[in-house]
Amino acid sequence: FFVPITLLILLTAFLFQPGEGILYALLGSHLAALFLYGTGRILGPGKIRRLPGNFLNPLSRRLGNRGLKAVVGVRIFPVAPFTIVGLVAGASHVRLAHFLLGTFFGMAPGIFGIVFLMHWIRISFHHPEARNYFILFIVIFSIFLFFYLIQKLFLREQASDEGKIQAD
Repeated sequence: FFVPITLLILLTAFLFQPGEGILYALLGSHLAALFLYGTGRILGPGKIRRLPGNFLNPLSRRLGNRGLKAVVGVRIFPVAPFTIVGLVAGASHVRLAHFLLGTFFGMAPGIFGIVFLMHWIRISFHHPEARNYFILFIVIFSIFLFFYLIQKLFLREQASDEGKIQAD
């Protein structure tokens, strides 16, 4: 019934050239996110809270309190399945514009990384040359570096937010 979004992005990256793959993956993830948000809005918080899992209330509070920033965070570092985030956001007080922008800024880095990684794996497989392996290494290193730096930024900001809460 549910297909992981990462698997769909991988298939898109495998089947299409980078430009098309990025476009289709972004459009597909946004259409799915919009559908899930609308479903969550229609079902409402009561029915969404009945879903299994003990992360719904903390996720709902985080999305409701921090809006755009929280959506970016849970899309970059998925703490819950893509489907659950969309449903909970729709049932919470997250504005649709914040949800869609957060989904874009949170999903785009991973989509770009997956598409370019698949592209250079394909090129290196068909043309096994040192130059292509070097570029593949650079792509992999860049992906790890990007997510390492983003994680540091989010952890620093989270610690800053917790310090502000304790000071109040």
